[in-house]
Amino acid sequence: MTEKIDLRTKAEKDREAKHKAICREFANLANATPQAAAHRLFKVIAERHGMTTPGIRGIVMKAGLYAPK
Repeated sequence: MTEKIDLRTKAEKDREAKHKAICREFANLANATPQAAAHRLFKVIAERHGMTTPGIRGIVMKAGLYAPK
C-alpha cells in the first residue's frame, strides 16, 4: 500500500483552508439570499476577509461556484 505524503508548506495549507472557507461562505450566502447579485456577495466576503472583491471573485470562479454570463 502506498502512503500519501503531503509535501505542501504551511503557507500552502493555510491558503487552501482560507479558499475553502471563502467558497463555503459564498455558497451559504448565495443559498440564503438568492436575490442578491454575486458581486454584492463578493464584496461582503472580501470585507470580512480583508481581501479585494476581484480576489474573492477569482477564488470562487476557480472553484467552479460562479460563472459569469
